[in-house]
Amino acid sequence: GGGAPPVIEHVAVVGLELSALPRDVAPRTPTGIRLQMNMDDFLLEDCRITNFGDGVTAQLTGGLLTNLRFRRNVIANCYSGDGSHAQGIYCDEVDGLLIEENVIDHGGWTETDAGADAPDIFFNWAGDFLATRRS
Repeated sequence: GGGAPPVIEHVAVVGLELSALPRDVAPRTPTGIRLQMNMDDFLLEDCRITNFGDGVTAQLTGGLLTNLRFRRNVIANCYSGDGSHAQGIYCDEVDGLLIEENVIDHGGWTETDAGADAPDIFFNWAGDFLATRRS
């Protein structure tokens, strides 16, 4: 009927593969999973999310986001093609957040799309992360 429940509870997304290819249609920077409404007890596990602008976004726009768990996912090749910022996972104003055993590769840039934006200061790449951690 067009109305949303007051709180979405006890949701598990397991074993799903999402890919935003081809990226030649609008919007140029799509999001794989976006959580923005009242939500409690959400699990994202064993999923593969590739080629989006943002792999996973959990950002409060009204209500509460509580008890979110992102476990054992592969989030890769997240990049922008319209001048906006891109990342693998972005979370803001979440109460009870677990990010565990995920692989996030090329979170904010790509080498495979000539129309993609260059990496910005927030991009991640495992080699840069490991070099930073060792120093």
